[in-house]
Amino acid sequence: MLKDYTKKPLTYLQQLDLLQQRNMIIHDRSAALSTLSKISYYRLSAYWYPFRQRDSSGRVTDNFVSGSSFEEAVRRYEFDRKLRLLVLDAIERIEVSLRTKLTYHLAHQYGAYGHTDFSNFHPQFHHTHWLSELELKEASRSQEEFIRHFKNHYRGFPRLPVWIATEVMSFGLLSKLFRGLKHQDKRIIGEAYDLHPKTNGTTLSASAF
Repeated sequence: MLKDYTKKPLTYLQQLDLLQQRNMIIHDRSAALSTLSKISYYRLSAYWYPFRQRDSSGRVTDNFVSGSSFEEAVRRYEFDRKLRLLVLDAIERIEVSLRTKLTYHLAHQYGAYGHTDFSNFHPQFHHTHWLSELELKEASRSQEEFIRHFKNHYRGFPRLPVWIATEVMSFGLLSKLFRGLKHQDKRIIGEAYDLHPKTNGTTLSASAF
């Protein structure tokens, strides 16, 4: 049965006191207070959750197992934060690389506006819907300076050359574009990543995004 949420906000000192009441060791209260003022209690709670005791029926309680420390929870948070930054950096490199290779191939294979021609894609690709998403939503809403420059100097907006279009596409729309390519185009782009033609569509369009 649902109940009303009645918890009240706690000061940083009260947060530390509550943790100690629940059997958490805090080696340096001053440092812990400083940490709580920079990283919220609620965010850190995910990292001390594994330290919480279970009762006889296996349900998680509010108390911590013996030896649990605030500093260890913070170390886990810092490890996770640094790992996340490394992963995001790697994902960004893959994304930028894929945008570059996809743009280069489409431009040279089909021309500046080749992505607007449904015949350049797999027959089962919902090209009309995809192009509408690109032009009427993402391109039209973009506030990028290069978009304003194009609108002020060239005809046809929101229709854009592929090397501009791929810079305003979301990850999701870029992924759909890749999945919609003909097999031979996927193969050529996938070769840059040493991927087998039968797997590059799944790997590049799903894993990279």
